[in-house]
Amino acid sequence: MELNGKRILVTFLMHLGDLTLTTPFIHALRKAAPDSHITFLADEKLKDVVLHNPYLDEVITIDKKGKDNSLLALYACARKLSGMDFDVLINLHPNERCSFICAFTKAKVRTGTTHTIFKPFWDKFIPLDRTIHAADMYLKVLTDLGIDKLEHNGLEIFAS
Repeated sequence: MELNGKRILVTFLMHLGDLTLTTPFIHALRKAAPDSHITFLADEKLKDVVLHNPYLDEVITIDKKGKDNSLLALYACARKLSGMDFDVLINLHPNERCSFICAFTKAKVRTGTTHTIFKPFWDKFIPLDRTIHAADMYLKVLTDLGIDKLEHNGLEIFAS
């Protein structure tokens, strides 16, 4: 799948350690798609992990355990994201909350992983390979999308 020059949304609403493990994915995605606009959806409480990442153009947050902890709020998030005209949505988190948002976000292509009940909404479902390290598991999503050369510096945190 061609990712360069696209508007890409990456969604991930896990915990601090798990979010940190996506940083090699973010770097590798930017290297593979240098002319893309990359937006990342994260939990409001953890935004500092990705907010100053130079490989992202934009970070959008939801308060998943606070004010956004309802189906209506998740749907409102999906509608907001739909208005941003994404070419590609890559979901790295297969739980119900993140998968619901992705299923109802209009994007030309939905890919990555998802909860089983939302698979019919996906254009290209990529199961996560839980037999390998989590950072490698997220990188494998890019390999499954046809990106052969994965350039990154391992785990990276960029402070403000």
